[in-house]
Amino acid sequence: MKRIIITLCILLASAAAAKAQDRIVLTDGQEILAKVTEVTPEFIKYKKIVNPNGPLYTTFIADVASITYENGQTELFNAPEPAAQAAPDAPEAPAEPAPEPPAEVPAPAPEDPSPVYRTQYYDVRYSDIRGLYDTRYYRDDTDDPYSPAAAGVASFLIPGLGQCIDGEWLRGLGIVATNIGFGTLEVIETSAIMYSISTASQYEYKYGSYGYGSYYANRSGSMAVAGLGALLITGAAQLAFNIWNICDAVEIAKVKNMYCRDMSARTYALDMHFAPSLECVPSGGAIQPVAGVSLCLKF
Repeated sequence: MKRIIITLCILLASAAAAKAQDRIVLTDGQEILAKVTEVTPEFIKYKKIVNPNGPLYTTFIADVASITYENGQTELFNAPEPAAQAAPDAPEAPAEPAPEPPAEVPAPAPEDPSPVYRTQYYDVRYSDIRGLYDTRYYRDDTDDPYSPAAAGVASFLIPGLGQCIDGEWLRGLGIVATNIGFGTLEVIETSAIMYSISTASQYEYKYGSYGYGSYYANRSGSMAVAGLGALLITGAAQLAFNIWNICDAVEIAKVKNMYCRDMSARTYALDMHFAPSLECVPSGGAIQPVAGVSLCLKF
């Protein structure tokens, strides 16, 4: 009798959990039980129903056939269109002989769609996809369209060139302009230092080491020291900026390569396991059984 009561509790909890959830149906027929948080023209973001406080997952809208929300509303995306109703049979017309193809005309060779398919996904902005990938899991592939090493070396030689190689022209030109600004500021600070040193020498030569000569020489020397400090700070800032510039070029190449791989591989392997569970949780000084549902997805 106790086993029957526990089984009924598990079934009731499973039915309640299955009702208060969204159901995502993929174009290959697979179903995902989740809580949809955001739907955009390109992606669908959701959390697994078994772990609502866990990570946020993203699925391309092209791979989704429909979403059935917990209120019963269904939204279609890439569902197959219903077949048109066949028209009533018309009387057969007398068959006409098909024209013969002209002699010695070779049939056109089929075009290879793979270059067009891959190229149409390369033109993407880094700012739109940088939050979708973690480059710690990046692995080099000979088919990748972007080279992280080449981008890093190019940005080391000419700051901003690596971003331009990765297709981020505005970002690269902005880095170039920033370095020009740093260089201009360093030239001004160097000129100020040289002017202060020259002025101090002139005052000391003209008025000597005492009185006005010492006063103006010391003031010019202080200005030279201040200019040197400003020059060192500017140089350190430019060095840190250019180190970030190299890392940024490598990061952009990796993220874009991972995006192109996802766009090229449209077939996903999915293993789904759904099972009820029962756990004992302390509550108010007593042990209370709590039923739940486990959903395991392996991609």
